[in-house]
Amino acid sequence: MKTHQAEVINCVIANTKYGRKLVLNCKLLSDNSQVACWSNELGNKLYRSKHKGDIVELIESDKGKYSVLDREPPHNIGGEGLKPIKDIMPNIPKSNGYLNNGTTTTTTQVASSAVDDYLSNDLGLPELLTDKQKHDLSKLTQERAKLLVFCIETMKNEMDAKGFEFYENSVH
Repeated sequence: MKTHQAEVINCVIANTKYGRKLVLNCKLLSDNSQVACWSNELGNKLYRSKHKGDIVELIESDKGKYSVLDREPPHNIGGEGLKPIKDIMPNIPKSNGYLNNGTTTTTTQVASSAVDDYLSNDLGLPELLTDKQKHDLSKLTQERAKLLVFCIETMKNEMDAKGFEFYENSVH
């Protein structure tokens, strides 16, 4: 499968021998060839939200069929390119549990802060997340953090039971 950027020409309903179909006609930016994205759903919200002149990302199947990739467009199209993470998130906590201002934080606070910062910032990445994807990523991250804490606690208990010393700083 290949991806292509294309400019929307129009969105029309076509009568075919298989019934009425919604067609998003586009012009590939790479070679100006015209392609059509077909949908069996006449009310397809994704296709209907596209207007003449919009730039969309298309997926080309192995059979040469095109469909619209459903994701938000990047916000840094002006040629700015990617920004270094340290420029976007200057307050990333150090591994010693201290923030740049010298205050002590717990691991949970550090992880929560980093996730909130990540989800609330553009980060200049080429692929931005929808609100639903941000919510899903937040839930996944919280669940993974709980699993990690459980594993660390289990490891500590096992080490204590066997007489080994467990140092909290070794977890960082």
